[in-house]
Amino acid sequence: RSRRLEVGIEGRDVTTTEECGWALRAGDDRQSTFVAGTGRPEPSLALPEPTAPGLELPEPRHSSPTSAGGALENESLVGESQGFALLDEVARRLEREVPGAWLIRARLEDGASRARIENSLGLECESRYRLAILRLRAGERPTGAREVDLVATAGSWRGFSAAALARRLADLLLVEHGEPPGGGSRVAGPMVLSPAVGARVVAGLVPALLGREAWRHLRALQDEDGRLGSGAFTLVDDGRLADGMLAAPVDGEGVATREVVLVEGGVVRQPLLPWNEAEGGGRTSGCRSRYSWREPPRLGPTHLYLRPDPAISPAALLRDLDR
Repeated sequence: RSRRLEVGIEGRDVTTTEECGWALRAGDDRQSTFVAGTGRPEPSLALPEPTAPGLELPEPRHSSPTSAGGALENESLVGESQGFALLDEVARRLEREVPGAWLIRARLEDGASRARIENSLGLECESRYRLAILRLRAGERPTGAREVDLVATAGSWRGFSAAALARRLADLLLVEHGEPPGGGSRVAGPMVLSPAVGARVVAGLVPALLGREAWRHLRALQDEDGRLGSGAFTLVDDGRLADGMLAAPVDGEGVATREVVLVEGGVVRQPLLPWNEAEGGGRTSGCRSRYSWREPPRLGPTHLYLRPDPAISPAALLRDLDR
């Protein structure tokens, strides 16, 4: 279930959506089939002809606690007055932060979902999810020549702060005003990256961190001492991250999730391995995500992040910069 509130030059709009869907995978060691649909499957369902390759299923393993419980219908989604009040407050505070700035478009989507997984080996598990996504576009009057976009997520719409969102938009607009350091010349020396830029850099590493082929890719990225980064570089993937947007006890195949340290102090410890690719070193984890019932699970990270050093503050990093 989800509710979407939008504000733009065309006016205001509210959309509420409820969906129910299912998917079935079946097969043996020679061939397999996949079929999915909305609603509930009909008894007369005609399954497609199976094709190669064969299908393996993970053995059932205990994974507690599950996050299921309670009726999905009882999830309280954002109300119209609450949602529009939040968006209006962001717009007011933005204009206060940067006179002449305005909120061109805003879209708030608040949703809740529930998933159940079963297989013929006896695996049964349920998970529930709660997620809110806010997309904002701001610009300057009257021309709107400079426009910036911001995407924020929270466990529910109540997790958004209008003041914090307005400040982030104001920062982005002010950066758009500025000239590149050195009049556009390449910057030399240490740099401090914003979280958004740092996340893009980490995302670029993802293809080299997945599955049995990862060792070969990672060796190509290491220096002559066999390091991927400095001693401050520790990279973690955790499907059960506290307050994580997609935290769940199991992945899209019903395999238990857990914390996996991929890089520790600049040294590669292991890639992200699904349950059937353990050979070659490293512990497996639940890392096949099902983005929708319409498609099979795909190998990928869950909550991938750089583990911070609690002894170092952002202010300390900035103090070390010459400029």
